[in-house]
Amino acid sequence: MESIIHDIHGLLDLVRSGKIEPVTMWKNVAQWDKEEKTVLLFKLIAISKNEKEEGRQGSDVYERASYHASYLSRKINEERQIKQDSDIMQSENVVLPNELNSDRATMYFDSAIQAGYMIKKENSFQWIWGGCKGQARLGYFCYKVFQQPRPINQLEKLFGVSKLSSSITNAGFEPKRADVKKWRNEMDAKIFF
Repeated sequence: MESIIHDIHGLLDLVRSGKIEPVTMWKNVAQWDKEEKTVLLFKLIAISKNEKEEGRQGSDVYERASYHASYLSRKINEERQIKQDSDIMQSENVVLPNELNSDRATMYFDSAIQAGYMIKKENSFQWIWGGCKGQARLGYFCYKVFQQPRPINQLEKLFGVSKLSSSITNAGFEPKRADVKKWRNEMDAKIFF
């Protein structure tokens, strides 16, 4: 059985010399914390970059370092995705404040979380779909979930936003722009089917 190597420099020497495969390298670093894995990744990238700058782009060291960096990057991203999926699954137990709580709202909040549009935080939610244009999408979501009179103040507090009422009002109008029609259709298909 292979021994676990806890030394970044020892691993780098093994990569340079071709004495360790990416799968074995991963077995050695899988239990490391994210920062240590990231340091190793950047060091592998630095080796590749150095080889390239020295005109040795086709060298064995360049190829091994590049291959190991690519493999490590993929494994780190897989871990991140597993954690995000786990966080989403844990957030299925949506508990809304009394003013907002209904079976309908809980169902749609769950659907939005599953679709990756929002995340549940300790005592609030964060709308993440749409970046800087996300508030229009949040407004559309709230327009579809909550009937008049909508609890605007509680929604703004829950999502940590302001002026949500204008986004909700605009959601009641038929969109003219193709991009707005597209994301509304996407949201309807994923949440309000």
